[in-house]
Amino acid sequence: MEVVNSDLKILSLKNFFNPTLDEKKQIQEAVDLNYERQYRPSFRTTGPYNLPMLDGNLELLDQLYQKFVDACSDIFGEIYTSLENTNTCYAYRGNKIDMGERFDNWWHNHFYTATINSVYYLDVFGDGITFRDGDKEFDYLPENGEMLIFPPDLVHAPQPNRTLNYRYSINMELKANHHPPELFDRIF
Repeated sequence: MEVVNSDLKILSLKNFFNPTLDEKKQIQEAVDLNYERQYRPSFRTTGPYNLPMLDGNLELLDQLYQKFVDACSDIFGEIYTSLENTNTCYAYRGNKIDMGERFDNWWHNHFYTATINSVYYLDVFGDGITFRDGDKEFDYLPENGEMLIFPPDLVHAPQPNRTLNYRYSINMELKANHHPPELFDRIF
């Protein structure tokens, strides 16, 4: 575990999960399938679309989610998971056609849905994430296989992907019976 930004309470787990080529293909195919079934073209004009992974072979994503939960326990200590918690992962896929420039509505947080938020980067191409705290911004370029963990109220947005290759990232949330500061203050 590495502290990326102590003021914003961002943690990095480099090499969190480095899939084999077959595993990577399975995850990408599951994301692609969900995009085919859920993507609405109107979103193209308003920015990227983060969608729940509901269809296809989700076994690897279930394992990835459990690995995230285990990592949270290792990092924060004892966590009491809420009955509202689900292991649903959310996928984000886009290339320069879908996300060549950032729109204002890309900025968001996970305040109402998580106690601990994370983003796992399966495939990125020099495009990262920007965090915003008031009028300050912090840019970070993750590596493939890296996972970032941060508080759910931290406003963030993906950076535009300027290539034709698809960027694939997976958002995972943990809803716990703790207030986020209680957990993050254990580390920071």
